[in-house]
Amino acid sequence: MVASTASPLTSQALPEFGTVVMMNIVNNVGALATRNSQQTQFEQAEAISGEALTEKYLVKNAACWACPISCTRISKTEKVEGEGPEFESTWALGAACGIGDLSAIIEANHLCNDLGFDTISAGSTIACAMELSEKKLVASDLRFGRADLLAPTLEEMAFRKGLGAELAEGSLRFARKHGAPELSMSVKGMEMPAYDPRGMQGQGLLYATSNRGACHMRGNMLG
Repeated sequence: MVASTASPLTSQALPEFGTVVMMNIVNNVGALATRNSQQTQFEQAEAISGEALTEKYLVKNAACWACPISCTRISKTEKVEGEGPEFESTWALGAACGIGDLSAIIEANHLCNDLGFDTISAGSTIACAMELSEKKLVASDLRFGRADLLAPTLEEMAFRKGLGAELAEGSLRFARKHGAPELSMSVKGMEMPAYDPRGMQGQGLLYATSNRGACHMRGNMLG
């Protein structure tokens, strides 16, 4: 308890805004991977921030067992109510895809929870497909900012229908199949999380040397 109350992050920011409080912070330092890492800042970051989530969609806080921080969000839209989204999920289904519609992100996160999807890999793979589509390397309606296609694409991936059958293999296999492996934002086949190494170079070193590839759970070099 002492450790959690001594830090402004754990005593104030995380309890009040959840992990999505990182959205504006990472965006402001130029390390928020945006539109499949084509940019490092997202002009709609404020609209999908922890502050916006708390103001418009928060039902209550929740916590892991015995944790005094209670950073988990229980959020609600007109369509769904449930746990999340966390920062990485909001980024992957939001900034990475050029989407600033927080309700669509919450609903997509809820769907990922139901389908058993990792939101980082799922969102990053969709972002990869969006760039390939915009470059006319793939014939699809996916485009950056198309919030209306998030949920349908996730469902197609889950049931391997249409383009979703290819996307279900992850961004690297998908990008390789269409002749542009460099458009998969991954290391050793694992999609990178929100932290763009151009803004956080220590994180780039971590991605390059981790035995799991681009994993921010094997180590943390954000500082």
